[in-house]
Amino acid sequence: MLIQGVILLGATFQLQKSESGQSISWNKGILEYPSDFNQHSFSETTILGFEGYHQNDVKIWGLNTPFLTSFFDFKAYLKSSGSKLGVGVWYEEDERRLHLVRNLFGTHPLYYLFLPGQLCLFSTNLHALLKSAKSKGISLTPSESRLHAFLTFGRDQSVDYNGETFYKEIKCVLPGHILSVTPQGCSSAPYTRFLIPQSVDTLPGYAEQFRILLENAVRNSLPSGTAPIGSHLSGGLDSSSVSTFTKILAPENPLYTFYYDTQGAGSDDRSYALEVARNIKSDHREIMISDDSLSTVALHTRVLGYPQAAFVAPTFYDGVLKLASQLGCQTLLNGNGGDSIVGSGFEYLTVLFKERKWGLLKELLSKRTQYYSKAYQHKNWKQLSFEQQNNIVEQNFLYRRLSPSLRTMRLRELSTLYREVSAHFHLSPVYFATHAFNSFLKKFNGDTLPPITLLRQDFMESTSNTEVGTNELSTSLRGELPATFRQSFEEIFNQHFVCQNESRFIFGRYYGFENRSPFLDKSLFELCMSVPEVVKFGDGSGRMHFREAMKGILPEKVRLRSQKALIGQRGKNATLQLYVQAKEMLCDTNEVWRYIDRRKFDDTIKFLQTDHLPVENYNRSLFHVTRTVSVAAWLEWLKSEKILQ
Repeated sequence: MLIQGVILLGATFQLQKSESGQSISWNKGILEYPSDFNQHSFSETTILGFEGYHQNDVKIWGLNTPFLTSFFDFKAYLKSSGSKLGVGVWYEEDERRLHLVRNLFGTHPLYYLFLPGQLCLFSTNLHALLKSAKSKGISLTPSESRLHAFLTFGRDQSVDYNGETFYKEIKCVLPGHILSVTPQGCSSAPYTRFLIPQSVDTLPGYAEQFRILLENAVRNSLPSGTAPIGSHLSGGLDSSSVSTFTKILAPENPLYTFYYDTQGAGSDDRSYALEVARNIKSDHREIMISDDSLSTVALHTRVLGYPQAAFVAPTFYDGVLKLASQLGCQTLLNGNGGDSIVGSGFEYLTVLFKERKWGLLKELLSKRTQYYSKAYQHKNWKQLSFEQQNNIVEQNFLYRRLSPSLRTMRLRELSTLYREVSAHFHLSPVYFATHAFNSFLKKFNGDTLPPITLLRQDFMESTSNTEVGTNELSTSLRGELPATFRQSFEEIFNQHFVCQNESRFIFGRYYGFENRSPFLDKSLFELCMSVPEVVKFGDGSGRMHFREAMKGILPEKVRLRSQKALIGQRGKNATLQLYVQAKEMLCDTNEVWRYIDRRKFDDTIKFLQTDHLPVENYNRSLFHVTRTVSVAAWLEWLKSEKILQ
């Protein structure tokens, strides 16, 4: 649904009403909304309010809509809205103040362009905002700081979302915040706060509350009536739970489940997905990878208006979107956010190491042994005794914790730490020496991973002052909660996570359905934060409160699975295919080489074409090739559409 507007703050631009849709207008602005707004039925509430000198006009979409007549009412509603609000717009004519509000988890984008003392444009549709800016003669330029982060491996996952877009002049309202705009400037503040519920102390108690809240979150994500529903079904705990609750809560609705058929050992969850599909009797569809990777990247770039934050070419995802649309799905559900919202308890191991609680650390590492995620690296793992397996788990954990200390600790501190660890664990000089030697050997043989970024040196230097990551958003939303919850907020409000939420909304609008993520629920997140880490860790498989909640609901094979699939060889092949198809576009005249070092890129391709390394060693290369092609496609689109002119 398109919500947009323009507020004049001193400029003399001519106000033009949209040819389609309705509006609230006055001499200094226009607020526009769809002409059929009363026919919309949305799971999340959308509010458009005008508080004028002589009259008020408020439009509200959604279920269980509140009664609002003033900005005071609007602010009061926001505090208690949780994650129910999609977007909100409110204008106070007497104060000449515009307020823009966005969903708590950023599931709905709300873009704005602010020129102090002149005007403020805003829209839920980036393309509409680009068109409006162009019609008013406002020049747009690519955001070099955004490109810097986007083209750096792991960068977007490590910094908070900051509202920056790929257009320097256009920003996005921060999730969970109210942006207030006056002729002089903008200010942003959180409109709600998180509260940790009272502990229930027992695993069954946490599990029962979790089940109730997740079931309710899925219920709130379902369409009204008996319209067809689509659901991603990877075979993992998150998507399996969402799909199963959907069937339980909407038995009369046709339910289609979609699985990405990766056709690769170590990357195939097919048996788990089929188990769930049979259990809920869904119409299960397996999506095969498309051979036309470049066309998919180009299409998604046009739809989004910016490069897609994909790790590999998004052909699987595109297949799901198109099929869901063809099948008439009104809602497409997913398990997005499950890992971050639920929490695994695995981070507790690092906390125990830092706090030097060696006894409990040793106990939990022993529990983790049977679920060791790197067991596949040891060909004889199943033939080893439990003591031998546990020793490998301990050595691996300690090696990863102690190695960085060699570079950061003083000799005396390091000596003290070594003595403490040695008193509780057997430190194997052979294990440590072997890993250090293998690392050296990889470098010597040229098997070192590509750098974290392929950016040109001159570009990195020119953007070094602007590419500084902060954690302002997660800190702002965490409020007065203790720092022990910092990582939970950073995982949910980082740049990558929020941008993915925005993309899902845009693709859903393009293909004609709602993209819904039930795990992005405020009450569910608050409950999971209240669960002690040792309870989450459980028997070593992690997410124990979640697993306990799904007893009798999910097949045991799925409920108790502890390993996740890897991207696999198919992802590597698809990325090389994308490169071959993009060769012509990646000619010397493509503007992408203003940012990417061509020599580094060619070296990355050569590395990706090797076959003697473990599949996970190619992850960084997959990222670099896909992101480079995505940016190149975006730059070509900008040129063809004359966006920057």
